[in-house]
Amino acid sequence: MTISSVYGHCPFATDPKSDAGFRLVDAAASAGSRLVMPLPGLYVPDISDAQVRENITVGLAHMVDYAAKGGICVTIEDFDDPRSPINSSSGMLYFGVQIPELYYTYDTGNFYGSEDLHAAFCSIQSKIRHVHGKDVTATPIFTENGNPSISGQPRYAAPFGLGDVDTRGVIADLHSIDYEGFITAEFFGIRDYASAILDSAKWFQENCF
Repeated sequence: MTISSVYGHCPFATDPKSDAGFRLVDAAASAGSRLVMPLPGLYVPDISDAQVRENITVGLAHMVDYAAKGGICVTIEDFDDPRSPINSSSGMLYFGVQIPELYYTYDTGNFYGSEDLHAAFCSIQSKIRHVHGKDVTATPIFTENGNPSISGQPRYAAPFGLGDVDTRGVIADLHSIDYEGFITAEFFGIRDYASAILDSAKWFQENCF
């Protein structure tokens, strides 16, 4: 068994010199993972948006350089918070351009209700190194604990393949780039995790191979 990726919060938005990224890389190395995904912080009232983006760029760049020494790849995802500088494909691309060796985790559920999923995939496909297979519904079928999309659309966790996300389109897109990395099923807040794991695994077996 292999750990696909290790993620954690890194307060680069307000502290670009934080060593949280280094510690995250060390944790991944100890766990035998070759991927890390920092959550680099949010826009805050007392710092300009431009300065927050600069701070995050500096923090991520230092982390990427440190990770490269151990053969570990740093990725960012489309983090679904209105205050996040990376809550869209354009936000991801901004940091990916600033830091060429920074890569992407493609979270299929985080684009729901805010961007066309296929268009978002096409814009980031060349740097995808991990996939969060997240499916969601607009109504509370598998959980009562909703988490609205960036646009405010209701969104509830679902087993992958049983929700409203075009999961077959996701797999077709990944096949189109010969993606061979991990697809990690994700469903924070779902009512029955054991059933969600089994249902998602069954869907993957029937539709991915």
